[in-house]
Amino acid sequence: MHRMTADTAELLRLILNLIRFGTIAEIDHDAQRVRIKVGNNLTTWRPWATARAGTAQTWWPPTLGEQVILLSPEGNYDNAVIFPAIYSDQFAPPSTNPAHHTTRYADGAIVQYDSAAHALTATLPDGTSVSALPGKVTSNAEDTLCTGNLTVLKNLVVSGMSTLNGGMAVTSGAGGGAAATINGTLQASGDIVASGISLTSHTHSGVKRGGDNTGGPE
Repeated sequence: MHRMTADTAELLRLILNLIRFGTIAEIDHDAQRVRIKVGNNLTTWRPWATARAGTAQTWWPPTLGEQVILLSPEGNYDNAVIFPAIYSDQFAPPSTNPAHHTTRYADGAIVQYDSAAHALTATLPDGTSVSALPGKVTSNAEDTLCTGNLTVLKNLVVSGMSTLNGGMAVTSGAGGGAAATINGTLQASGDIVASGISLTSHTHSGVKRGGDNTGGPE
């Protein structure tokens, strides 16, 4: 029987350590380094691989307890690079549907594209804000539906026809002036009331019935 020598045992150890599985034990976000628990061993501080780190950069650090892969050149953990990630019992996948491209965040937010349904959805927790700064946002969608309140802090310009099904309340701005200015004809199928005076049913005093016309509304 061939007896394993010390050199052979060391060579085997280095080969086995070329690729190992472990879990994130400590994180230094400022230094972009982690320490990995591999069996009973704890590695030194090592960098993790990211999608881009050149003229374009990404930032999505691993988390404590996340299962990762160690790629250790020459079998030395001190030279290892960490590759996230592998699903585990602690961190299961957010979907198992092959048509889904899904990301679930720590606060419960889920962003998902369903290629079978052609649907992009973002399920966000209460208090979430969405910002696009600066520049312009263009939507070429045929229809856009807003199911909550919509607040516009500056001017609202509508080039097409506006239909208001729930009424309209207009208040003049802080600078005063008219609350509404209409350039063109105003058509109303119902009555128009100004300062309590009805346009269709108000009367004038100081006139007699007959063929004469009255003056303007009082």
